This record gives sequence, structure tokens and C-alpha cells, in this order.
Amino acid sequence: MRTLIVLVLLTGWAYGRSCKEFEKVADYLNTQKFIKASRDHRALKVEPHLNVDDLNQARSLAYRFPAFKDLGFGNPGGEGWEVYKGRMKKSVLHGKKVGWEIKNENGSARLRLDWDPQKGAHYNIEITEKKAGKSETHKLAVNFLCQGHKCSEEEVKRMAEKL
Repeated sequence: MRTLIVLVLLTGWAYGRSCKEFEKVADYLNTQKFIKASRDHRALKVEPHLNVDDLNQARSLAYRFPAFKDLGFGNPGGEGWEVYKGRMKKSVLHGKKVGWEIKNENGSARLRLDWDPQKGAHYNIEITEKKAGKSETHKLAVNFLCQGHKCSEEEVKRMAEKL
């Protein structure tokens, strides 16, 4: 009986956790809520992030992120977007194609695959809006796992080689 109760509680907890993440994802898919969350996190000096289960979910979310289109940049990899290569010399991603970037009259936007020891594997979304001579940058990290575990630096390197 105790085992059944624990199983029900764990299942409910996992479902509740999953629902919270889905609600968080839904909020970030609304461009105005994304901008507000970015501002709120900037004031706290932390980067907003989403956690998804795997590379496919992260890639789908990042490449179809509505704010790119809503703020006048189109879809990553589309018209006007240029290949972005890793720039940090100490990174295994240095010189490898890791994403896309664009600059136009609306500002700039970047989407890139990244890895660091704290966050693990993630996509960085960076959008800088230009309005009335001022600019404001909005960021989001989309963290993901590799087959249920935190991705290694080598796993992310292999992912970049397939881009």
C-alpha cells in the first residue's frame, strides 16, 4: 500500500512539474511575456531559461521561437540570416557552425548551440530590439538533456558537427 501511495505521489509530482514547464514554455511563446520575463530576469541579474527533455524539443522551440518573427527577423536560417560560428577560443565549439545571426533595421538576433559546465547543453536566444535610437537585448536559454542525462561537452561538439 505504501508503495502505491509513493508511486501516485511521484507520478503526480512529475506531472505537476511537467505542467509547470509547459506553462513556462507557453509564456515564452508569447513575445510580450518573453520581453517582460527578460526584463525581470535582467533586473535580478539572472538569465531566463526553459528546461526541455531533449535536443529535438530544444531545437524545435529555438528555431521556431515566435519573437524572431514578431520582432521583424524572420526564422533562423531564412532570408538575411548568416551562419554563426563559435567564437570562444577555449570552447570545443570554436570555429564550428553553432547557429545563425541577423542584423537589420529592427536590431539583431542570434540563435546558437552552446555548452557550459553549469547549464550543460542549451540553445541561446538573443534578440536586440532597436526602437527610437535605443536598443534593448532580450535573452533566453533553452536547456536540454542527452538521453535523460546532462550532455557532455563532447556530445554537444558532435551535435555542432551535424549542423
